[in-house]
Amino acid sequence: MAPSSQQPQPVHPLADHYVEHGRVVFTAAFLLRRGTCCDNGCRHCPYQGEPSALAASSPTIDATTIVPTPIS
Repeated sequence: MAPSSQQPQPVHPLADHYVEHGRVVFTAAFLLRRGTCCDNGCRHCPYQGEPSALAASSPTIDATTIVPTPIS
C-alpha cells in the first residue's frame, strides 16, 4: 500500500523543514541554527518559554513561500 499524501514523510537528518498537510514544519536543528524564538508556536521549538522581540515582525510562512533546497 502506498503512503497517503497527507502523511508526513520521514525527515532527512540534515533537513531544515518538511511539509505536512501543505504547511511547512521547521526542524529543531533549523530552529537552533536560527538562534532565537520567533514566538509562532513552532512544533519543534527548542526555545520553549523564551519569547523574542522578532515575533511582531516575523512573517507567516507556508509551503508556497519556501524554495526547496536539494540535500546531498
